[in-house]
Amino acid sequence: MRVAYLINQYPKVSHSFIRREIRALETLGLQIDRISLRRCGDELVDADDRLENERTHVVLSGGIGALLLGLVWCLATRPRAFGKAVRLTWQLARRVPRAWKHAAYLAEAAALACASSPDRLSQRWPGRMPRCESSVRE
Repeated sequence: MRVAYLINQYPKVSHSFIRREIRALETLGLQIDRISLRRCGDELVDADDRLENERTHVVLSGGIGALLLGLVWCLATRPRAFGKAVRLTWQLARRVPRAWKHAAYLAEAAALACASSPDRLSQRWPGRMPRCESSVRE
């Protein structure tokens, strides 16, 4: 079984409980994907935190290009679901002062969907955005 941990910033010193939980699950035979939206800016002094940092896929590490690629990939591979997501994003964005944030959240979700597409799940994420070009062409 494969389980993904999605955390805003990982690893951090305060996340030792998450690290222990992940290790316990791996001991039970589960495969754990560590996914962080942003790279933690704190200095990692603990060797275990540095190891976790190497094992963690960071969604926003690919920059704007990875976000745009994710949006294009979702449009090409899941047009109906992507259209619904865009409509919902637009409905939510009209009601709040910082509407652009909802578009950013959609782009983050698309980048994550692209990175975790079924043909990519057999790969271990090395801490950078996997390429999705082959999925778009299929």
